[in-house]
Amino acid sequence: MEKKIASIETNQPQEVPVQLPKKNNLPKIILFVILGLVIVAGAVYAGMQMGKKQISPTIIAEPTSIPTVIPQITEITPTSDETANWKTYRNTEVGYQISYPPDWELKENVNSNYLGMITISPKSATEDNMYRGSVTVWPNYSPVKAVNIQELEKNIQQAEEGVAEYSTEEFRKIGEREFWIARGGCCMDIGKHAFTLNKLSVYRITLHNLELAFTETENEIFNLILSTFKFTGQTNSTANWKTYRNTKYSFEIRYPNDWEYRESPLGGTTVDSLMVNFASAGKLPPPGTLPNIQIIITETTDKSYFSLYEETEVINTAKVADIEAAVRQHKSVDQKEVIFTKNGNTYEIISDNYSKNTLQNDIFDEILNSFKFTD
Repeated sequence: MEKKIASIETNQPQEVPVQLPKKNNLPKIILFVILGLVIVAGAVYAGMQMGKKQISPTIIAEPTSIPTVIPQITEITPTSDETANWKTYRNTEVGYQISYPPDWELKENVNSNYLGMITISPKSATEDNMYRGSVTVWPNYSPVKAVNIQELEKNIQQAEEGVAEYSTEEFRKIGEREFWIARGGCCMDIGKHAFTLNKLSVYRITLHNLELAFTETENEIFNLILSTFKFTGQTNSTANWKTYRNTKYSFEIRYPNDWEYRESPLGGTTVDSLMVNFASAGKLPPPGTLPNIQIIITETTDKSYFSLYEETEVINTAKVADIEAAVRQHKSVDQKEVIFTKNGNTYEIISDNYSKNTLQNDIFDEILNSFKFTD
């Protein structure tokens, strides 16, 4: 047993030299690691350089694409800062409001033929250049009727041919309103004009300049003024209309100042009656033909005498002069009527071609609103 232990002890030193050659490979491993890191670093650097080349065209091209995205300005809306400290003019009788710079002055036209007309101008304006740069708002400018801005341009050009010349610049939406923008005019009204519609009325807003040479500042202020313009509630939307009065039946209504009327008895009836026809001047049809709007008063409440009763059906109700009225529609013809009674008489207010003529619908509604008894 002792000999075996001795042999084991003598063999142990021989195991240590066997592992020494493995430690001698460490420098090679370190060298390979360093070479690997150099190769990886070179690859990363090369990739970064290639990435820069790929990214740089996008960065350079981005600014050049901006001009192609910006559209031509067709709508102008003021920012709160631009008009926040401006003065505001309101006309509740005609029904509009407009704002203007705080260092400008406003003058109202006191002539009853120009109801609601105002002129605003810089305080620095003198008598020599008072028209240059000033702005005039002209409500109810023209009796011309139109259903849209494009038709308004055509009708104004025709109506004022030989009197005033207008060169169209564009049709533009400013704020909530659509405007026909044109240069020209007549006499002291030469300048840049913005025409717009409000149901039955044509409004014209003019930037005055007899030479039609506007500065950039003048154009900017004019556009801002236009952007503040809006229609409001009207206390009297028919202020410039004519009034029809009937003393026998004690009522009155208002109708457009470029319309006319004709009175006649209602034929084919044995009770007293009156028929009043309304239409544009020069367009009253022959007796027996329906005009634009017609009022019939019959001295009875017997339905068999009503002109359209059998051919119509009730589609709605309304109030006329605080009296309950039935709104009836013709079954086969494009007509509607509002019918009500008072003091044993029947009143029928009839509109022809009501579904095809939005302008006449507006007039019909205004006539109904203006109807009142005078007894």
